[in-house]
Amino acid sequence: MGVRVWSQLSSLILCCLVVISLLSDSEVTEWAASFIQDFRSANANKNAQVVERVVSHRWQVPHVGSFKINTDAALNVHGKVTGFGVVIRDCYRGVMVSYCRNIRACYQPHIAEAIAILEGIRFAVNRRFVPAILESDAWLWFR
Repeated sequence: MGVRVWSQLSSLILCCLVVISLLSDSEVTEWAASFIQDFRSANANKNAQVVERVVSHRWQVPHVGSFKINTDAALNVHGKVTGFGVVIRDCYRGVMVSYCRNIRACYQPHIAEAIAILEGIRFAVNRRFVPAILESDAWLWFR
């Protein structure tokens, strides 16, 4: 049962990655903004209490035969430039490939992080670094 579910899930993820890799930059931006809005709406809880936690996170290797995609975004508000970075590592911690890109636009930080994630997925799929898991500090924006 678990193997069948994992197989179906990994097939679904691969299909999503292929579809995302075919989107234009404007479609990716639109999708990212929509995703963030939907995510926030789904997780909005008016009665929730804010609990401050210190989370210690250490980089972990992906499973044997898979890759890890790390993404990040940076903003230069004064220069109106957004930068995206991607690093893909193998299960032995080796850097397989890295990529960075600047766009002459200044997005909101959460939009920039979402675009960085999509850039990372697109980059990995186009270069056949799959299966892969994704890691980003963008979760801080989606609390």
